[in-house]
Amino acid sequence: MGIGCSARSVGAAQAPEFGLFAQGPRAFPSLIADPREPQLSLRAAVPTSREVQGEVALGELFSVYKWSLGSEDRFIQWLAGGGVFSRFDLLKSTKDLQVSDYTANMPVDVRLNRRWSGRVMPFHISSHLGDDFIVETGRLPRKYSVDSVKTLLALEPDPQWRLYGGYQYVIRSVNENFGRHAVQSGIEWKSAWRGSLPRWQTFAAQDLQSWQRVGWNIQYHAQVGIRLKRTEHASQAMNYYLEFATGRRPFGQFYKEKETLWALGFRFHI
Repeated sequence: MGIGCSARSVGAAQAPEFGLFAQGPRAFPSLIADPREPQLSLRAAVPTSREVQGEVALGELFSVYKWSLGSEDRFIQWLAGGGVFSRFDLLKSTKDLQVSDYTANMPVDVRLNRRWSGRVMPFHISSHLGDDFIVETGRLPRKYSVDSVKTLLALEPDPQWRLYGGYQYVIRSVNENFGRHAVQSGIEWKSAWRGSLPRWQTFAAQDLQSWQRVGWNIQYHAQVGIRLKRTEHASQAMNYYLEFATGRRPFGQFYKEKETLWALGFRFHI
């Protein structure tokens, strides 16, 4: 999914602000293809052998405080936010809600230099079936509430590439025999900025996650698309993308189920 303001510009055209509610480049830019990265997005998804589904994500991370570590490209950033991730049945006139995941996130990010960055993020997620889905299917919702800590380390060898990897530990879960461990990795590529007004670039990203709770089966998401900005260093942006996903479903109520889908979507950056 997209990077609202690239840390690759740190120390170049746009220096970061510091202090309370400071804006500017983030220490750890948003992951593009992670399905639970807080975001504002809409997409139409077509699971294999199923009807068209609609998905809406409403959320964001907001800067609370930035601390300088002595230079423009070395700083710590504390953020807070969260989101709601919902899926709807688009073919029904009532657009029935199937499921919603609710997240609360409080990451502490660090920018070590222009190449290295990291994140430590405590977060909470709970998942709930829609009333219409319960009535139609007769499926009883399972309790799904998880408190975790995620750690990530990212390397940007040049302005076009980012590689990342990390580990997640489940502190608390309402489910019995719920695996506590997960690993994540990914790679992102972005072209140089082109055009004048608006500026645009193409991007591609892959995210892989493997959870102990499902026998370490891989959850895979990939995106290709185009990002539009008024200027190269503006924080506001729009991503248009094509996505492919396969593996365990990201929605908590369905985490044991497998799904393969194609999706078209767009994502806002504010």
